[in-house]
Amino acid sequence: NVQVQLTLQDDAGNPLQAQTVFVARDTIGAGETSPFRVLFTAPPTSFSKFAVIPLRAEPGNGGAFAQIKVDKLTGTPNGAQFKVTGELTNGDQVDTTSLRMIVTAYDTEKRVIGYRYVDAAQPVLSVGATTPFDISIVTASQSISTFSLIAEGGK
Repeated sequence: NVQVQLTLQDDAGNPLQAQTVFVARDTIGAGETSPFRVLFTAPPTSFSKFAVIPLRAEPGNGGAFAQIKVDKLTGTPNGAQFKVTGELTNGDQVDTTSLRMIVTAYDTEKRVIGYRYVDAAQPVLSVGATTPFDISIVTASQSISTFSLIAEGGK
């Protein structure tokens, strides 16, 4: 439950317009990141920079999430989409009660050009069990340099 505010600014740093949103990940560890998206339905005619500030975050409870291992991760262009496949394994001592994946695509400058989060059709993953996944995302650019996948399994 992390909420951020994105503010569009002019050259002098004056705020022009702001929106608040929750990020895609449920938990973010130290040094980690999470994608988010903001839609300005009537944006200013121009802006020169932006600022992102955290508004709300709750202390994490690392014990609330299962250790999910990602294997056989591949990503390939598939027409106008980017297809990510692989396997998830529950490496924890208890079954999951929820299972969610977040795929993030980056350009050559490490900017996010697309992401998607998907709740698994079968949220329960037994201890030691493995399940395949197949996720397609649409990005702002066909030039995907790299991508990442985060799996979150609730206990």
